[in-house]
Amino acid sequence: MSRILWSFFANQHAIITAPLLFIGGLIAIIGKYFWWPVGIHTILISFLIFVFEYPKSGKPVSSRSMTHTNHSRPYQHLVGNLLSKLGLFYANYLPRSIFYFLLSIPCLLSLSTILPGINLLITAALYLISFLRKESWIKIEHKEEMYKRITVLQAPERPPPRTLSELN
Repeated sequence: MSRILWSFFANQHAIITAPLLFIGGLIAIIGKYFWWPVGIHTILISFLIFVFEYPKSGKPVSSRSMTHTNHSRPYQHLVGNLLSKLGLFYANYLPRSIFYFLLSIPCLLSLSTILPGINLLITAALYLISFLRKESWIKIEHKEEMYKRITVLQAPERPPPRTLSELN
């Protein structure tokens, strides 16, 4: 059996948490809750988290999967090149886990941002698990042929050949 890559779960969870943070922040600002400035914080970090998490990590070479395909998100190479310059801060999952834990603390202060704050805590825990399992972020190289448009083939003009038994 191949081992579970916890960083893939954490990445998907963070991508899903970003719109929740944005909606919770809007509700906090519009509803004028007691801690409504937290809504501004959550709207800003929702964009930051989405940009930070958009480049997906590649599978490590040591994984035992028979097909070693790394499917990237569209235009991930643009953001991935910028974020890969952060070095170990981006490739190692411990700083990312601590960063998300610290970002989630203000989200727990407002009623409308509690659920996204808990989701951010879960993301931090998933990244901590992936750090403890010695996973790291691997850049997926950009492949131009992956994004080429597929040409539509024309329908055949003649029917396929039939045997005598099929004709009767």
